[in-house]
Amino acid sequence: MRPITVFLASALSGFVLQSPRASVVDAGTARRMEVETLVQSCDSALEARVLSKQSRRDARGFIVSDHMLEVSRAFVGAERGFVSASLPGGVLPDGSGMVLPGMPRLEVGREYILFLSRPDEHGMRMPAGLAQGAMRVVRDARGGRRVARELDGLAVLEEGAIAPAEQGSESDYAALVARIEAAKAMRVDRGAGAK
Repeated sequence: MRPITVFLASALSGFVLQSPRASVVDAGTARRMEVETLVQSCDSALEARVLSKQSRRDARGFIVSDHMLEVSRAFVGAERGFVSASLPGGVLPDGSGMVLPGMPRLEVGREYILFLSRPDEHGMRMPAGLAQGAMRVVRDARGGRRVARELDGLAVLEEGAIAPAEQGSESDYAALVARIEAAKAMRVDRGAGAK
């Protein structure tokens, strides 16, 4: 088995910020983003279940993972139905791969609320704020929903300093959806072209 090669997300896009005060950080780094900022900065905001995931090399030689998503709720720039989203990183069948610190790892069968960029010229998307742009919807034994933020491998830049992202936080699903809807309304009011 070949080892997985690790690349920093900054090699792929301008979404990663660097600070002159930063020392070596073993994580992907992005500015801290609240839900309202995620809504304002994304091209698509949606709730979806991951139906399948397949990793491949794109035309540039980068490893990307193609996710087939079943969209149950479209907040911004998306419609209900089935969509494909190619995200950077993944592991190929031969065991080689590319891991990007701070990027979310979407798992087949799980539900997520995603805030995604517009596809680049190669069809690849970036989650707004790296792992901040993918929130897992979890259900309790009675069918109630909560939203978990899985921010492993992410450091955040806030007020000029880099710190590890808060790990393992959960929030109420209905409260989060209300914040997304309110932020979407502000996006429309500002003329940002919400779809």
